[in-house]
Amino acid sequence: MLAAWRADLPKQLVATKRVVAFKLRMKKMMKATGGQFQVPEYFAEVVAKHGDKVAYVMNGKAMTYRELDEYSNRVARWAVEEAKLPVGATVALMAYNAPEFVGFWLGMAKAGCKAALINTNLT
Repeated sequence: MLAAWRADLPKQLVATKRVVAFKLRMKKMMKATGGQFQVPEYFAEVVAKHGDKVAYVMNGKAMTYRELDEYSNRVARWAVEEAKLPVGATVALMAYNAPEFVGFWLGMAKAGCKAALINTNLT
């Protein structure tokens, strides 16, 4: 088990570096907005700048920022128009690792809802 952990260490260090950098950016954004930072607005800026770049690759499937934006917009429309979720509602999502997991969370944020993400298989 230790050998497997050591083999995976470079990947884990890169991921940790990215998480720390992201947290620092979020802290800066919170300070700049007086605590009124909203993920959907920030994501819209990212899509405008990097729309055709790959946002992430998961399970061999790549998704660009634009594709993620379009998917999350469909989720947000479903939440408001079909599910009739009120602003501020909390929705639980229990799913395996899939590109759609992030899109669902972002779509809920766009609809004004909170997503409680339950993932029993974090990789």
